[in-house]
Amino acid sequence: MKIKFFIFCLFFYLNSNSQTAKLNVETNSSKVGLTKEEFNYACNEFKKMMLTDAYIQNEKKSRDFADKMGNILDYKNLPIDSINDKSLYLKLIEKNIKKTKFKSIEEVKIELEDQVASTEKLEKENHKLYELMKKANFEQFRKINQPFFDKSRKELLGD
Repeated sequence: MKIKFFIFCLFFYLNSNSQTAKLNVETNSSKVGLTKEEFNYACNEFKKMMLTDAYIQNEKKSRDFADKMGNILDYKNLPIDSINDKSLYLKLIEKNIKKTKFKSIEEVKIELEDQVASTEKLEKENHKLYELMKKANFEQFRKINQPFFDKSRKELLGD
């Protein structure tokens, strides 16, 4: 279940960023990234964001959705393209709807839209943080998000 949640969060993060990001020729790893001040600010703001109602609600919705998804989020059954393509993702779910706890694909779409709206609210409330994360290079991005990864790792290991 926890792996499913992580994959689901990854899907939403990639999906929400791919909807707003412009095609950029340079790779994320070759970006100059954030200044030291911006990086420190982003790290602190991410930790603060994790304590907000919007973040907690977003995480709850993600967990509930992942729980209903059941085993179809198993990485062996998850085509890599479906992670960042909503229509492929919905086709995968529709094809495997009986393996989920959802009653219909319409219910999936409603909950998926609710999750997207929750993510958009979180991004709107933390606009500056998300703008800095888009500007960050890969290493900075990973370090900014480290509290999420640490929390997920603890949950996976049962600490």
